[in-house]
Amino acid sequence: CGEGMEQALQASNLQLKRSSEELERLRGTNKKLSDDKKRLIDDNTELARRFEDARKALAKHVSKDREFGRGLAEDVRETSDREGTLEKKLKEIEHRARVAAEGFQASTAAMEEEKLQLINEIKRLQSKLNEKEAHNGKAHGAPADDVRVREVKVSERESLVEAEREALGEERARVEQERRHLVILKGQLDRQQAAIAQRISAGGIPAVPIDPKGRDSSPPRGASPSPVSPIPHSQLTASPPGQANYSSYLSPPSPKGATVTRMVGSPGSATSASYGTAAFSRQTNQVVG
Repeated sequence: CGEGMEQALQASNLQLKRSSEELERLRGTNKKLSDDKKRLIDDNTELARRFEDARKALAKHVSKDREFGRGLAEDVRETSDREGTLEKKLKEIEHRARVAAEGFQASTAAMEEEKLQLINEIKRLQSKLNEKEAHNGKAHGAPADDVRVREVKVSERESLVEAEREALGEERARVEQERRHLVILKGQLDRQQAAIAQRISAGGIPAVPIDPKGRDSSPPRGASPSPVSPIPHSQLTASPPGQANYSSYLSPPSPKGATVTRMVGSPGSATSASYGTAAFSRQTNQVVG
């Protein structure tokens, strides 16, 4: 009986020892699980912080993209306005050139008519002078002087017509030069519009509503960036080298007996309101009629 109790006691001690070892193992496992839980909590906190930072950065980036899109839409609108201004200016230049040409034609026709009248008057006086010379057998000084004066007037009028014709050619060349200048500016605007459209399509910014004319339909919000450098205003208003102002129709011929001042060597003359601002080379006073 004592041996059985001894064996039972040994078995109980062995079982107790195994239970103690199992308890120690479980305590170690529990500590490891606690450490893992703490590490997971720290990782979760770090991930939450990173997610919040990323969300804020994304919101800021989206806001910048919207502002950038508004800036692009504003550039498109300004480019469209500049193109309209250039087209209007080109039409005005063409109109002034056409009016100047019509005025020059009217002035030329009036001068040709006066020239024919002077030639007929010279022929009449010459015929009358020849008759008097044949009748009296001597020449009269005053009519001959009058004929010479009228011949000088005819020569001066011919030179004036030729000078104004040359000046009109120069004005046409200036108009053509300015037309080419405006075409170059329009090409620059077209290339800017193409670049803006390409950036909009490549950037993919649907947050900014743009109407069919390329204008931003969203309400303005502060100053917007200008990624596309606009053409300076001086290039839109300045004329190319050699530009001159253009006038309207030339005035009708002066009445007989009036003293008029003519500028030779320039489109501007007594029969023109103001053909241009070029310097005059010679000034003559004439008595019409």
